[in-house]
Amino acid sequence: MRVPLEWLADYVDWDLDTHDLAARMTMGGLKVEAVERMGVDWTDVVVGHVVELWAHPSSKKPLTVTRVDIGSRIIQVVTGAPNVSLHDKVPVVLVGGVLPHGPDGEPMTIVSKPMAGITSDGMLASQYELGISDEHSGIYVLASDAPVGGSLRTFMGGDVLDIETHPNRPDTLSMIGIARDVAAMTLRQLTVPSDDVADADIESVDRDSIRVDVHDPDLCPRYTALRIEGVEVVPSPGWLSSRLEAAGMRPINLLVDITNYVLLEYGQPLHAFDAAHLASDTIIVRRARAEERLRTLDGEDRRLCDTDLVIADGERTVAIAGVMGGENSEIGPDTKAIVLESATFDGPTVRRSAKRLGLRTEASSRFEKGLPPEQASLAARRYLQLLAQITGKRLRVYRLTDAWTHVPGQRVVTMPMRDLDRLSGVRIDRDAAGEKLNLLGFDVDARDDSLSVTVPYWRRADIALSADLVEEVVRLVGYDAVPPTLPRRTLPPPAPRSGRRYRDLVRERLLGIGISETVGGALTSTAAMERLLPLDLTCSKNAGNGWESVVVNAAGIYAREALTKPLVLINPPSNERDLLRVTLLPALLDVVSRNLKHSDENLAFFEMALTYFPRRGELPYERETLGIVLSGLRRPRRWQETTPGPFAFYDVKGVVSALLDDLRVEEWSVEPAKHPALHPGRSAGVRVRGGNVAVMGELHPLVAAAFEIEPWAVQVAEVDLDSLFAAASERRAYRP
Repeated sequence: MRVPLEWLADYVDWDLDTHDLAARMTMGGLKVEAVERMGVDWTDVVVGHVVELWAHPSSKKPLTVTRVDIGSRIIQVVTGAPNVSLHDKVPVVLVGGVLPHGPDGEPMTIVSKPMAGITSDGMLASQYELGISDEHSGIYVLASDAPVGGSLRTFMGGDVLDIETHPNRPDTLSMIGIARDVAAMTLRQLTVPSDDVADADIESVDRDSIRVDVHDPDLCPRYTALRIEGVEVVPSPGWLSSRLEAAGMRPINLLVDITNYVLLEYGQPLHAFDAAHLASDTIIVRRARAEERLRTLDGEDRRLCDTDLVIADGERTVAIAGVMGGENSEIGPDTKAIVLESATFDGPTVRRSAKRLGLRTEASSRFEKGLPPEQASLAARRYLQLLAQITGKRLRVYRLTDAWTHVPGQRVVTMPMRDLDRLSGVRIDRDAAGEKLNLLGFDVDARDDSLSVTVPYWRRADIALSADLVEEVVRLVGYDAVPPTLPRRTLPPPAPRSGRRYRDLVRERLLGIGISETVGGALTSTAAMERLLPLDLTCSKNAGNGWESVVVNAAGIYAREALTKPLVLINPPSNERDLLRVTLLPALLDVVSRNLKHSDENLAFFEMALTYFPRRGELPYERETLGIVLSGLRRPRRWQETTPGPFAFYDVKGVVSALLDDLRVEEWSVEPAKHPALHPGRSAGVRVRGGNVAVMGELHPLVAAAFEIEPWAVQVAEVDLDSLFAAASERRAYRP
């Protein structure tokens, strides 16, 4: 998060220079990744006022001639920017001044020069040329109250900290949250802005104007709506626009900018609907209907699905909850009344929608981390207070509609003092530890040898254990103050594990005979399993109507859906990674397919990894598995030899047999077996002491086609290493 220090100073006053403050914050758990000094490389850049403009009379390119007031005089500047308008306040780089980014990306010194026969005595700069952002489509139009002739560095400059944020600390995605930590680290007073609105600024209407209907309270614990009338769409004052820009946001208009300002200040997203564009006085929070569509504020037409949470007005969807509003209810030039939304949405639901739609916003990045419902009404009141203060108009405000279905209880965590010493090595007495926690807003009750701590609502999602409180105390002490401590006793050497030795033996054997190792991910997809087990394949045991009804483990054992089914992730990272693998074959076959497309003819790969199986009524279990694939020619072509033959069934059988011999497995046999992914009549299983430990054979042609593997046959094997290692013998036999 970008934190302008000029803004942060509204809440806390510190006595450190910027770099010392950044170091203290980093040692206190708020890692400062960069310190940006806005305007430090601006030379002779001032605020100008466009007082005249006309099209260039003779240029073949679309140029505009402007006369710009820079305070001390009026100068003539020729520009190619398409967005310059009369009375704009603009950044002017004077002759001799230096731009951080010229046309080639390097600093450029401005000189007086003719442009198509008309002299230009300066340059009007874009945000890109000033090094503020990548925006270069036109000149940077400043706020209307920018001081003409004043230094742009003075008007906009200042240090900005780029702070790394963590998923467990949504409070640090706000200026007040960061200020609270800085105040505690520097032993300064935190000043939280008032959200009180003077009676003279508003006309209160003591009745509800909006009804809120939340269909699924688990997905929306709290929804507040506030109707405000008598508003106008006007530009924001310079101080507000400058702060938003320094924090990385683009000013739009006052009504929208205050929502973004409060988002950055409190960490609570807000959204303003044009009340005239809502079809009714009822706001409905529900799941989207199948194939429902919404054109969002970015102009994109979005297809929704029933996993998305939406805001509707009784007739249509007007926003994707926690992500973005719709064009059909956006603020426009004629807006006179708004409905302000301040709500709490379920984090995983928002994250899933944002990821599926490819639409991650400042709002969604906060909701997905989990926000406390308590701050919804605080943010709404702060919006109203800022709006009344800035406009100076008397606003007509209706009673806040508050649908709060579940009020969280207080969380109390006990921290035994012995945990502080045991977990951190920091020696600090009980009262001092309590004072540290008080600085962060915790309510502390000291006991004989412990602290009973009431967790504030903004840290409820993060603080649950005694160890969490120990971390908070150590953060304020400073990680650099934790003394290094040697272990108090010698750790015994780890006991030898036969599994590791066997695993190394298998890897050495396979690498030694020319088979390359691959490393795949633990997640696979429905599509991959459907390619491995096409619906029209059959096996000796009934596998049902689809792959979901069968689990194929390394030994080729089939299980009915009633007994077991693959583990499906509730919140997968992507649609291509939604299942925990039950077999290694799909990933290995993908590797073969990719290499064949590069004309490789001699392919041999293996992978040793875990596969995952559910058990009805119990926790899932893991099996260590070996997958092998052989495809193409047995060895590379040599000019002096005839073409070698392709891999066949007995090649993969020989590899598996060699592993059994290396592990000194006794009483094993190869028997005919059927497998849904293997060619009928060209597959076999390995049994050891009556149990299945491996399946091997030629891949079914339909499966090979599904993975785009041609023209070679593919030999595969899957070995249950857990069963194989259990049957391995340490006994060495010698013959005289």
